[in-house]
Amino acid sequence: MDDPHLGFVGGRIDITFAGKKPTAIEAYDALMYLRQQAYVEKASFGATANLLTTVSVIAAAGNFDEAFLSGGDAEWGSRVSALGYRGAYAPEARVFHPARRTVPEIVRKTRRIVGGEAVLARRLDASLLHIAREELWRATGQYLTIIRGAGTLGPFLIMAVAGLTGLLRLVRIDEWIKVSLGKAAER
Repeated sequence: MDDPHLGFVGGRIDITFAGKKPTAIEAYDALMYLRQQAYVEKASFGATANLLTTVSVIAAAGNFDEAFLSGGDAEWGSRVSALGYRGAYAPEARVFHPARRTVPEIVRKTRRIVGGEAVLARRLDASLLHIAREELWRATGQYLTIIRGAGTLGPFLIMAVAGLTGLLRLVRIDEWIKVSLGKAAER
């Protein structure tokens, strides 16, 4: 990291499955999360599952904000970018990360993500309309991701992942209602 404008390096994250082929939950997890190259190149942050930075960048940008249950890496990356640093993707810096395998695990992850989004929404004083619009964009993006990944999944797994996506959409709505009513987000 000799480049003074390099704020962080995000390495490749390979999702692993319990068996030779993923279950619907594992396929959903692999399609929707830890897409490190896209995070680094399009969203200017790196998932902490494989992230490298320097003490000087942390000193300049600050630590991760503990208020975020999830999404703190994206928030931190936006602070790093605002300081003029950039990220780099390093596919050769590779880690293996197990996919979530059970419905409770993926539901907990979904609720935790909403908790992080709620922190950001409060800080931005986002309106209910803004949140609803973001939810629509997220849903559209998820279904497009499923369509793009269709070639590797097969028709039955595609239907199962699409159904799980719909179920998790309801979980997201439930969690948004809960945090909007002042209840603590799930960790």
